[in-house]
Amino acid sequence: MYSLRLFAGLSLGDASGPLSGRVIQRRRLALLAVLGAARDRGATRDKVMGLLWPDCDEASARHLLSDSLYVLRKDLGEDVVLGSGELLRLNPEVIQCDVWSFEGALTREDLEEAAEVYSGPFLDGFYLGSEGGFEHWVETERQRLAERYAKVLESLAERAEATSDWPRAVEWWKRLIAFDPYNSRVAFRLMEAMAQAGDRANAFQYFQEHERLLRDEFGMETDADLVALAEKLRHEPAPVSEAVDEPVRSIERPDTAASAGSTREPARAQVAAGGLGRLIYHGIRRRSSLIRLAVIALVVSVSVAAVYLALGGRIQRPLADTGAVDPANRVAVLPFLYRGGEEYTYLGEGMIDLLSAKLDGAGELRSVNPQAVLGILAQESGGSSDFERARIVASKLGAGRYVFGDVLEVSGRLRITARLFDSTAGLEEVVRASVEGEAGKFFELVDDLAAQLFVGPQGGPAGHIVQVASLTTDSLAALKVYLKGQIELRAGRFDSAIPWFQSAIEIDSSFALAYYGLSGAASWGAVELAHEAAEKAVRHSSRLPWRERRILEASRAFLLGAAGESERIYREVLSMYPHDVEAMSGLGVVLEFCNALNGRSVGEARGPLQRALSYQPDRFELLYTLARVEASTGNWSAADSLLRRAYPDRPVHFYFRAILAFAGDDPASQQQVLADANEVPLGPLVGAATSVATMVPDLRAALHLARLAARRTESPAIRAFAYLHAAQLEQGLGRPSAAKAEVARAAEFDPASALEYEILWSLEPFLPTGRARLEELRDSLVHWKPDEVSPDSAFQEGGFATHVRAQHEHIHPHLRVYLLGRLSTRLGEHDAALQYAAQLESMAAEPKARTLARDLAQAIRARVFSDRGSPEEALEALEAAPRHVDVSRWWFSSFYTAPQERYLRAGLLAELGRHEEALRWYETLGQRAMGPMYLAPSHLRQAEIYERLGEREKAVHHYERFIELWKDSDPELQPRVEEARRAIDALLPGS
Repeated sequence: MYSLRLFAGLSLGDASGPLSGRVIQRRRLALLAVLGAARDRGATRDKVMGLLWPDCDEASARHLLSDSLYVLRKDLGEDVVLGSGELLRLNPEVIQCDVWSFEGALTREDLEEAAEVYSGPFLDGFYLGSEGGFEHWVETERQRLAERYAKVLESLAERAEATSDWPRAVEWWKRLIAFDPYNSRVAFRLMEAMAQAGDRANAFQYFQEHERLLRDEFGMETDADLVALAEKLRHEPAPVSEAVDEPVRSIERPDTAASAGSTREPARAQVAAGGLGRLIYHGIRRRSSLIRLAVIALVVSVSVAAVYLALGGRIQRPLADTGAVDPANRVAVLPFLYRGGEEYTYLGEGMIDLLSAKLDGAGELRSVNPQAVLGILAQESGGSSDFERARIVASKLGAGRYVFGDVLEVSGRLRITARLFDSTAGLEEVVRASVEGEAGKFFELVDDLAAQLFVGPQGGPAGHIVQVASLTTDSLAALKVYLKGQIELRAGRFDSAIPWFQSAIEIDSSFALAYYGLSGAASWGAVELAHEAAEKAVRHSSRLPWRERRILEASRAFLLGAAGESERIYREVLSMYPHDVEAMSGLGVVLEFCNALNGRSVGEARGPLQRALSYQPDRFELLYTLARVEASTGNWSAADSLLRRAYPDRPVHFYFRAILAFAGDDPASQQQVLADANEVPLGPLVGAATSVATMVPDLRAALHLARLAARRTESPAIRAFAYLHAAQLEQGLGRPSAAKAEVARAAEFDPASALEYEILWSLEPFLPTGRARLEELRDSLVHWKPDEVSPDSAFQEGGFATHVRAQHEHIHPHLRVYLLGRLSTRLGEHDAALQYAAQLESMAAEPKARTLARDLAQAIRARVFSDRGSPEEALEALEAAPRHVDVSRWWFSSFYTAPQERYLRAGLLAELGRHEEALRWYETLGQRAMGPMYLAPSHLRQAEIYERLGEREKAVHHYERFIELWKDSDPELQPRVEEARRAIDALLPGS
């Protein structure tokens, strides 16, 4: 039985997992989607042809439809698609579809099953790129199914309300508002349900979020009924539960996906009057029990000492010089109002000591000394209101934030509510927190309360992930250290962030978001650590809400090279949570890093990155990544502006200085970069050599930097890489003779890689390699023993050298078989080539190489099909292998990033008359991934396509780019340069 998934994407699989091969070619999947959406009604052949092949005449469209049906029936079974005259439909005995399950559940009125089956928008992220009606049909179906799903959620919420199951109603209303975030009617119903569930504080907080959303997105005023409800919730006292079992967090943000069902509906109780005046009375009166307060002081001291020792002494002591702390980060804890039995009276004032100790060192917060608070409070009697009086006290203490609240005791159980205010913004409440539990668990309750409070100052969307962190670790000490790491991470101090996250993990080894932070920091240099941390983040993510679990899964997928899966998950999150900054930034990184592999422009990353920056304008990795996007797309002024923001108080990284210098017409800057190249570390220098070639692109400047790197180091691994990069640049300049000399130099330090690249670069038809030389290379490869390649000498070097040399560790045997297959194809021995492809697939896989063996096998088959005059089959062979490239392999290996296969794909598309797609693949060859030797040929091919399309100016532009690159090429290549010059003469006006 096959499974067709149309919600949250489009995929086809069976019991063993997703299918591969020609059956998942995009239009065949689209055909299945059309028939799947039609259910048992079926779809006519005319409708299918009109949707999938709108640009073809009827005869051609019928032929393409018949061909697709033939492939589906051959690969999935003859009866997978049933035909009755002109009507086609899928056979439910052979294939199942999630849309059928969804609509079947609606027919049976099983609404909960329907809600579970709907996993995301219909065909989300699937496009054909045609000009016909397919995209419109998808939008229509997507809207129809989305409306049905919204009705399901509303019906479930109303059913829960009818039985007074308010926590369950809150859950369904939350899912609906996540699906339709701008709907004020749904927001009203959610707030009502939250209030009925005893969660008035969060209902009001949700109102604030919804109000901000409408204002920021549309400039709209909030519905008057919603405002009235919010005011009612804000001013009416919250009920207190008389029967709570464990500490309960009730400060769930409105966009958190965690269940609200854990909070029982509290009994209604009136809060005693008295306000701040009574609070002050309880705060400054004599302690009623010196013994109890001595115990509190002892426990506080021991707790602080334990946290300090657990962190190896890394938490800073409160600063003696309060002037050294930003007032916005200084917090004053005032006495809490106590209401309850005499036994626990001491808790009101005791909260000052406890919360001050807990909040100190939380991120950038510093607590005001409790004795100073009590002293100023005893002197202060002014202020027009209770809140104003509290603000005045905080202001006199130089505290930008202050906390006070109340402790209510009922029959030995406590409810503690705290409110954090911003004293610099009038009476703005930053966050409200509340916990409930047995009095015997008082210290655990205070830990929980502090965790809720100190995520509030993070603020806005950026603080969401921090708030979730507080809900997913039981250790306040771990959370404090995690926040230290977050501060370093946001500032771009990645090396400094790593030990903080590692310390948080040492305290709580199941802290998923600490692993996630560690992975993010380590991905900027310690890639193996990043991989390990990403795996553990997902492994320990069961306590996280759905949204955060999906973000962790997307991050892991990206690191493992599954760019399509990572992109799909991020888009899925954003479809439900359009303001999620983590998903925006993650999506932007994936698109910037991986788009070139898929023939898509790096410029697609600009939108999500800019939107994320609108929330976090100073976040280093966003500025840095967006600067790379702008540089890759030639927007140099924007890149420069972003870099100045990213490096406000330090010099711009050498890597970027080199890119900007050679992109502009400033010889002085270029000379300065070359002078500085002798001082910078080798990593940035090698990175600059590769990126100047792909981003600017200036192959001659990149060649100069590569040779500097080769001369500067004693590392055999780096010298070999630098010489091989120089060889590729020489090939890009049309000088294969000079490239051969560079390869010979590389062979002195890394003979295995030198042999592999020399053969790879000799295989392209646009370079002059005769049959005799190809046979000579094949003979050397046949006698080569890749299993005898020893990495020991390279890996003893450590650091960056190890990272460079590690690219081909354990895959030399795979590369040997691939190159033998390519040589056989070039020599016209197709059967032998196909045997090598089969051999590749049978070889043991190297885990870090991901899908490389399969990808290389399909590349051989694509070459065979192309040589045999079957461009469609060749293209299908390439499309059947969506390459998963581990990010650590990106910079240093053409076998992983496969510019040779991307160049072939562009040629196949051009041969099939799919010019726009071909141009896109040619254009993106120079973006991000390594492929400078293909720049000149790709410009030549683009020029020829534009000439055929009648776009003279574009054709001339690309001919000129080609000539500039190959103007000093070897004599045997000069005839092509002359042909390009003649083509320009023919295209120019007046010729």
